[in-house]
Amino acid sequence: MTDKIALPVVLMMTLLTTTALAQTPTELTQFDNRLASYQQLDANSSLSSAATRLVSYCDDGCDGKCNSSCKSTCRSNWRGGAEAVFLKDYGSDGYHSEHSAVGYRLFLEYQWSNGLAITARHFNYDNGDDPLYGNELMYVDLELSNRFEIGKTQIAVAGGYRHADVRLADDYTVLNNLNGVTLGVQGERELLGGLNAFLWIQESFLFGRDNYGGYPGSHMNWAETQLGLRYATKLAGRNAWFRGGVEAHDLRAAFDGYDYPSAGEFGFFIGGGVSF
Repeated sequence: MTDKIALPVVLMMTLLTTTALAQTPTELTQFDNRLASYQQLDANSSLSSAATRLVSYCDDGCDGKCNSSCKSTCRSNWRGGAEAVFLKDYGSDGYHSEHSAVGYRLFLEYQWSNGLAITARHFNYDNGDDPLYGNELMYVDLELSNRFEIGKTQIAVAGGYRHADVRLADDYTVLNNLNGVTLGVQGERELLGGLNAFLWIQESFLFGRDNYGGYPGSHMNWAETQLGLRYATKLAGRNAWFRGGVEAHDLRAAFDGYDYPSAGEFGFFIGGGVSF
């Protein structure tokens, strides 16, 4: 009796085992396909994240890893440059200068390989001899900045200290000892090989005394904007660049709670620099 019961059980177990063994390769194949699909999705997700992550930015666009696609090694370096500005004075009250004037901007920067940089900048513009409406402007900046990338756009964010002297519209405002903070951001994106479009915006919040009106608690907001093109190349074995575009300034002063008509400049600039 026991043998009669055991025989069907053995036959059933053998059948189940055979069926399982027969299905195992198919199941393994399906599992391998699903695993490969998950791995591909994970790879695509990683690539998508890499396209939007923030990475440090060196002078030639390296991300700090210095791979073979970089134009030069990512290393700490000095950078210096100069710009000539060709500006004309305007006021929100309808006045404007008869002639434009030429000014200049100089800068010297040390940048570490992680994208952090310290920059000294000097700007000088003098149109005080204009017979209709002329401004005299000067500032010195000392700021820290950090550079990174979002996708293919290179961005620099900066902040620091500004000292400025301002003489507006035939001496109706004379601020010879302004001090305060300055904040800036610059975005740059490659258009063609070596040719980039860029936008620079700087805003300064300055405090001092108006020597003409005698207001001790004067303050001024000074905004600057540049929009143009930058071309990177080699010069005597060094990384160099040339840039040009349009430039605008807006200077809004306030004394004893009264906002005076804002002065401003508009024109264009050309310049260049080199890394060493």
